[in-house]
Amino acid sequence: MTTPITSRRAVFAAMTGAAAMASIPARAEDGAPGLVFALAATVKIGPSQMPGPTPFGTRNRIPILGGTFEGPNIKGTVLPGGADWQLIRPDGAVTLDADYMIQADDGALIHVHNRAILTGTPGKSDFYLRCTPVFEAPIGKHDWLNKAVFAGAVDVLGPEGVRVRVYKIA
Repeated sequence: MTTPITSRRAVFAAMTGAAAMASIPARAEDGAPGLVFALAATVKIGPSQMPGPTPFGTRNRIPILGGTFEGPNIKGTVLPGGADWQLIRPDGAVTLDADYMIQADDGALIHVHNRAILTGTPGKSDFYLRCTPVFEAPIGKHDWLNKAVFAGAVDVLGPEGVRVRVYKIA
């Protein structure tokens, strides 16, 4: 009979040998990752531009016109010029692929590539709109954005904007 391996340290030790286990710090919890609020952005969007059906589904482009963002360690503006490319799939779900820049109040330019999935209808119980932003910040004060995985929730504020709440996965 085998005993299930349940801790991260035990799995690592089993894979690499007991000596390597000492290099992993012990954690009080060995469960699911937590979420730590990183920032919230209010993003102004332009009218939908529908290129139409493609072999992959129906394309839709939403221009990003600007906005603001703020969190405990960062604050600034969403720069105009980016876009959210959407794909309306045959199953009705929508994948979103937003690419844009934000600028921190200290002048740092940060690239954001945010992928999301949308299902259901805004305002109804089946609505689901979650995202996984990836940041590319200059080395320095905002480098913490380069060194973590983030997840978020998107709220539709109407035809002119969205609010994106971003959390660092701890």
